[in-house]
Amino acid sequence: MRINKLEINPELSKKNGFKEFKMDRLSSVVALVGKNGSGKTRILNLIEQNVAEILSTNRFLDTSIVEPPAILLNGINQLNPYKGYLLLEEELNLLKSKDKKSPNIETKKRINELTSDADNILRKLNPNQMNHGQPGGLKDRINRIADGLNLNVVKVQKNYFKRIKYDEIRKLQEAISDPNDEMSSFENLIENLTDNLEYNEFGSIHKSSLKFLKKLPHQLAFDLMECLGDNTKLEKRVSHARYRSFKKIFEDFLGKELTWEIHSTNKKVTDEGVQSVQVGIWKINGRDFDYTEFSEGEKSLFAYALMFFLLEINPSIRLKESIIVVDEPELHLHPDSEIDLINGMRKVVGEKGQLWIATHSLNILSHLNYDEIFMVKDSVISHPSSSIQKSALSELMKLEDRVVKLSTFLTSIADWTYMNFMTQCFVDPEIIEIAKKGDPQVDLFKRAVENCSNNKAKMLLDFGAGKGRLFEQINSDKDFNAKVNYCALEPFQELHPHLKKLGVDNIYGDYKEIEENSFDFIVLCNVLHEIELKDWVKTLNKLIIGLKEDGFLIIIEARSLSKGEKIGNVGYLILDLEELKDLFNLKKEPSSLNHKTSSNDIMCAIIPRKDLKQISKSNVLKAMETLEKNTLDKVIALRDPKISNQINEVYFGRQSAFYSQLHINSKLAQLELKPKKDDYGNFEFTGVIAG
Repeated sequence: MRINKLEINPELSKKNGFKEFKMDRLSSVVALVGKNGSGKTRILNLIEQNVAEILSTNRFLDTSIVEPPAILLNGINQLNPYKGYLLLEEELNLLKSKDKKSPNIETKKRINELTSDADNILRKLNPNQMNHGQPGGLKDRINRIADGLNLNVVKVQKNYFKRIKYDEIRKLQEAISDPNDEMSSFENLIENLTDNLEYNEFGSIHKSSLKFLKKLPHQLAFDLMECLGDNTKLEKRVSHARYRSFKKIFEDFLGKELTWEIHSTNKKVTDEGVQSVQVGIWKINGRDFDYTEFSEGEKSLFAYALMFFLLEINPSIRLKESIIVVDEPELHLHPDSEIDLINGMRKVVGEKGQLWIATHSLNILSHLNYDEIFMVKDSVISHPSSSIQKSALSELMKLEDRVVKLSTFLTSIADWTYMNFMTQCFVDPEIIEIAKKGDPQVDLFKRAVENCSNNKAKMLLDFGAGKGRLFEQINSDKDFNAKVNYCALEPFQELHPHLKKLGVDNIYGDYKEIEENSFDFIVLCNVLHEIELKDWVKTLNKLIIGLKEDGFLIIIEARSLSKGEKIGNVGYLILDLEELKDLFNLKKEPSSLNHKTSSNDIMCAIIPRKDLKQISKSNVLKAMETLEKNTLDKVIALRDPKISNQINEVYFGRQSAFYSQLHINSKLAQLELKPKKDDYGNFEFTGVIAG
């Protein structure tokens, strides 16, 4: 189980000192990095305190949580067809609660709209297929499934989320070292796990844990004798399963081989026969186990291994499906032990679990992947792709002396940024939530419309409206709003209620619904590169005939992406003016407006309907050939020392990655478009898979 997207409501975030608490694209390891006092521990506390909300049923449905535990899969699969309805119901319940506390007309109006939207969704699901003639019958079915799933979700919240604190590790370490160990609670706990499915594991590990581990090889020796030396039979015994589990965890954390042997003691011959005592002995790298020989760091690692061993053998938990949270794991550890610990925990959670750590250790930082690190500074959470990364790393450097690996890490920012961008090219694009006042793309759009219109109100289609980013800014500008009649086209039906909430009256769900000669302006703002290549011809041709004779097609694109994106089989395809000229078979490059600063470069192309004709695959192919040539030229230019020496490493790494991937995508697009001969000499079109 992994948190993929985490968002804490603004009121709670502000109460805990955060301007915004939003994290997404989270991987199997999430490292909060920053100095003491930066807010790392408060973040972990917030997560722990709000587990019920973060791991709620709807978060599994909207993929905020991915790789759900096996006990939830059946319920999630049954509810997936109804997730749009359930998410609307969630918003509806929040509004009803708000209205109960402070009733107002707007809230009641919104409640009525959402209620209607929810009922419409149920009707479209065709309840007759499930022998329910009315929406109410389907609601009952959905609620029964949800109630069953909720019970398992509660178990997951209790058993699949674990917080490890340093004082627990320290107490366990001290208890293990106590020679006056006569307690048996740890052994009893182990033996009774099947009957005791809910307990505080870390509060239940007593100093008898070492005594239990001393006894385990004796049990192995006994079981082996009972099995008459048959190792196949021994491997089926409980003792051997526990041995395998502890062996793996021990070796993951301490990097040493753990084995056991049988020794015979007190041998003697009597009148009745031969007598001897068989004992099991732990071996570490071939030597007898002796806890007193461990270094302080190894003792801490051993304590962690014990904790994870207890989690591993608990039948109510699947450790590799859990979320483990550790605050400052580096405390009192030698640098080498820090690395052993983080690598050990990474192996324990695997790919389906998730590890959260808060750290200010550069040793740990240097062994993390670029997409695992979140900087925390002054209660602000920043992904390493942002401009704060270098200054935050510089602050950490004040805490410890530099070592070779860390120096290499810090001086390879360009490589780090490059790889970060490339990794993002395998992730679906994000939906831009809102446009801030003064958004350059919105300003360019307004200028384009004003340059091409008269005082008469114009019909505008926002193609790929998303969550209404463009509409919000139009609506907030009364003068400009009076000049256009706004319509939205958004293929994701689940976003339509949000658009309606903003006040959008005319919403299309498919480009096929567009009527001919209908719009004065059709705008694609950050949209063209998100349309899959296979849909370009039919989509763009439909938009062209949807324009009035004196209308305009407006295409707005950032000339480079700040994050990588995965689009269909080919990848993102961002065209500049020269490529747009070839795509639409224009006589010259389209007129344009531009916004350029040190941080972004945005192009707004304005193409009159009278210059547009229906396009074909050959037009798209020509545009891709031009894109291939131009991107290669830009990569070569970037590597020119005269240029590369004058730009910062973050910009160099990101731009290099952006143009390199765009160049590859343009070539893959050509493979997709060009016909190939089959075994019989006939031409056929083939597709390729791309990152």
